[in-house]
Amino acid sequence: MYCYDNTRFHAWHQFGRRKLGRMDGNPGSPIRLAFAEAGDGPPLLLLAGLGCDRDFWAGHLPLLAGRVRAIAPDNRGSGESAAGPGPYSAREMAGDALALLDELGVDRVDVVGHSLGGMIALEMALAAPSRVRSLALAATAARAHPRTAACLEVAAGLWERGCAPELLVKTFLTWTTSGRCLADEEFVRRAVGRQLAPRVPQSLEAWKAQAAAVTGFDARGRLDGIRCPALVAAGDEDVLFPLAVTRELAEGIEGARLAVSPGTGHNGVAEDAPGFCGTLLEFLPKA
Repeated sequence: MYCYDNTRFHAWHQFGRRKLGRMDGNPGSPIRLAFAEAGDGPPLLLLAGLGCDRDFWAGHLPLLAGRVRAIAPDNRGSGESAAGPGPYSAREMAGDALALLDELGVDRVDVVGHSLGGMIALEMALAAPSRVRSLALAATAARAHPRTAACLEVAAGLWERGCAPELLVKTFLTWTTSGRCLADEEFVRRAVGRQLAPRVPQSLEAWKAQAAAVTGFDARGRLDGIRCPALVAAGDEDVLFPLAVTRELAEGIEGARLAVSPGTGHNGVAEDAPGFCGTLLEFLPKA
């Protein structure tokens, strides 16, 4: 089991009798999520992206735990949370996150979402605006760019055809990582090693189910329903979510702040965890 210093881990596998996280018009039942939490203070929910689990935030939790109660779940289909039949939608996954807040007794929360996690965060704020105090949306968009869909289609095809795992991981890295980091042989070696030996491997079926939540997402006509403070963080080298769609997201949310990090890619929040956490803590509303 992966543990952080001073971090509490919880793995839940079955629902009790309570009906959790109900949202009007949301099909299906929520899936109970495994999660880790660290620190005390205002609750902060950290939602990872496609193919990632709570370990994506390993470098962030120690930096945040002194100020907030950081809660990092495994999304459905990732880590130690159940997968359930696909395809998934961001709205369904938002129901899972709201169910987790219900179980934890958290009424209002600041939400950080990376990539697919940002889409889930948007659905949370739209479905339950009274529950979301603020949004920090990193490397995400109100819709999937055609390049996003094309990259995911290529990745699924390589995986289905038995592409060598190391080559598949390196393909992902070319889309998610800045040129600066790709030029660092030690960085690439460590990144490949981590992804070839995850704490809990993800199945192709679960990955494709999550990918469908990305490609099927479109909130462009609903962004005027976001009323909470919003930070949109982007890397200017993001291939999967080009800066144009990130700007579109920021411009669609009234009062949103756009923070562009030069020389970072899709996973820029992980490439520079201290920098992102500093920007995040400065942005979060005061208690």
